Amino acid sequence: MQNVSGMDTLLEGRIAEGFVLAVEGREEYQVETSGERMVCRRAAGCLLDPETGDLVLLSMSGEEGGRCWILSVLERASGDAPVSLTLQDGAVVTACKGSLSLHSEKQMGVHTAGKMSLSADSLDLSARNASWLVRSLSVFGGSIESVWEQARQTVASMQTVCSTWVQHLGDSIRHVKELDETHADHVRIMAKDTLQTQGKFVNHTASEVVKIDGQEVHLG
Repeated sequence: MQNVSGMDTLLEGRIAEGFVLAVEGREEYQVETSGERMVCRRAAGCLLDPETGDLVLLSMSGEEGGRCWILSVLERASGDAPVSLTLQDGAVVTACKGSLSLHSEKQMGVHTAGKMSLSADSLDLSARNASWLVRSLSVFGGSIESVWEQARQTVASMQTVCSTWVQHLGDSIRHVKELDETHADHVRIMAKDTLQTQGKFVNHTASEVVKIDGQEVHLG
């Protein structure tokens, strides 16, 4: 029993509770415990950032003037204060055998000043509304399938390069404000029923042959 009592005395001398008085650059904290003020550092295992007024658990070395560490935050000064986790030297979160999920009832944001990478064997994105703001976008893939009930695209300048382009449309209507120009080695327009060309000035020019063939040809 004396050994146990001696251990309790030792732990009581090194473990204490205190209140954070001031935060100095997320590196040092002024803490008050038992009427004594001291400067403490946050332990590596204390992931929650202590804030002014928080009740914290302290670990103090036995000698006078020794180091003091904040082990954890026991109680927040403000119950609705956001939880902030600061990892000074980077971090890796690994789920070796199970899955990893992040849930938020209101809003979730991911911000980085550098590069962000996503790598997965299969990627599913589901959202009711989505907004993208990208200055430069490069996409490389084997195949793509896109199905939309309604789509609207506004582009200041666009250039498309492909070997073969096939479109199957019910109706196709284009409104070109100024010039609509096509450059090709061969151009063929096939209409099952009616082909109509209309304009204020219509000019057909050929360097060799112009042929008009039909059961009836009306000019004028």
